[in-house]
Amino acid sequence: MQKMKRPSRRDINNILKRQINGWNDRRVGYNRIKLMTRLVPHEVTLLQTELSVMFPNYQFLIEDYTWHSFCYGSRIVTTVKYSAI
Repeated sequence: MQKMKRPSRRDINNILKRQINGWNDRRVGYNRIKLMTRLVPHEVTLLQTELSVMFPNYQFLIEDYTWHSFCYGSRIVTTVKYSAI
C-alpha cells in the first residue's frame, strides 16, 4: 500500500504564490501547519479550495491562532489543521 502524501508548507507557498514562513507541527495529536503570518479572507478561501482538490483524502480547518513566543510576546498567526478522512 502506498503512503499518502501529506500537505506541507511548500504546497501552501505554491498555492498562494508567495513565501510564507512556518513549520509542520505534528507533536500535538493532530497534524498542523503553523504559518508565521495571518492570511486574509480571500487567501483562506483559495487555500481551502486548492488543498481540498490537491489532497482529497484529507479534511482541512484553517483558523487564526494566538502564538505565544518567549522572545516576541504574542501574535496572531494562521494554522492549517488536517486529518485523514
